[in-house]
Amino acid sequence: MNKYLIIIGAAPNVENEIVSARNMLIFLEKNFDYMCIGLDAVDKIHDNIKYVATYHAIDIPYIKEKRHNLKLNTDYKLICNEQPESNVVDLVIPKAINKIEKSGSSSLLGVYAAQIYGYNKIILCGCPLEGISNSVKTPYAQYQSGWVQSIKLEREKVRSMSGWTKSFLGEVTLDWLEKEWE
Repeated sequence: MNKYLIIIGAAPNVENEIVSARNMLIFLEKNFDYMCIGLDAVDKIHDNIKYVATYHAIDIPYIKEKRHNLKLNTDYKLICNEQPESNVVDLVIPKAINKIEKSGSSSLLGVYAAQIYGYNKIILCGCPLEGISNSVKTPYAQYQSGWVQSIKLEREKVRSMSGWTKSFLGEVTLDWLEKEWE
């Protein structure tokens, strides 16, 4: 039986992509969960989220504060590449899991976590890996090679709503959502 997860990034079109993905899953009468990717994404959805993934441990208290200030749930599982002194991370996935030198961004970290948690239909919303990143002003394209080189990515289980990740992984379709995976 398929388990569905919508991973939410911070690209400008993310809200429209969330609505489209959610509408497809509701049309198919599928249950699904949400994961937000980093500080910039945690306010993009006001529904309850089940997970937050980030490569930036320094942002962890601000993520919780941002959700709390908006009166949104803060009882999500936290995924990071390291365990900070506060010992609040539920799942640690070291960057070395890729066995490559290039990062695939926190969105790839989220996909790895989704696979560990047993999701086999993973939809990326607002994670096109194009344009300029919000916080550090570097091109998102630098993370594309991490996705290409990733040896642990089960590509047939992941699709994207836009951008380079849509070209690389494929688009989300009703047929793909209905296809069963073990």
